[in-house]
Amino acid sequence: MHKITSFLRKIPLKIYILFFIIFLIIIPGVNFLNSIHYKLDSYFIWDFEEIRNFDEHKEAFETLVNDIENFVNTTPDFYNEFDKLFVVKDNSSLRFSRKGKTPKDSDWEYNYDLEDADKIKNYTEVFPDDFHYAAISIDSNYPGYVMFCADETTNRVLVYTGGEKPSKLINSYWEKCNFVRVHKIAEGWYDISPEN
Repeated sequence: MHKITSFLRKIPLKIYILFFIIFLIIIPGVNFLNSIHYKLDSYFIWDFEEIRNFDEHKEAFETLVNDIENFVNTTPDFYNEFDKLFVVKDNSSLRFSRKGKTPKDSDWEYNYDLEDADKIKNYTEVFPDDFHYAAISIDSNYPGYVMFCADETTNRVLVYTGGEKPSKLINSYWEKCNFVRVHKIAEGWYDISPEN
């Protein structure tokens, strides 16, 4: 033990400073560059509107997520019976459509009443104009995620993960898009904004 402490005392202060710089600046910098695939030009040039006042509406989103998870967890064979995209109808229910059915079929649409409908009435106010919010999605490839999706003009999504970073989902966007901006909105909430 004495040899180790003696060795550490002989290391010049410059070496300690170098290691300090590596751990505080270089490693986080490389991690950041990896996360944007070294596309600094896109990171600094591409402009987009951020999610607005999420903290103010977080309870509404949590209420929606809870109701969605309740429905999915209590519906046997949910992923085989219903389409993955659905909408909030009149802020009082979730409207699902059954796979293989059309609006002409009487059982095409299924409405699931929201338990706390009054809590979600203004949830869409968080979405900026360039988000083009359209629907909610549950995907069997990403179990436990609830995605608030844009329309076909953008691939943007506000995703609830339950806490983890949605790395697999982010990587799927990198495979088909030129650049993917990821912004952590709150614990378990991520705004994924790809550039085509």
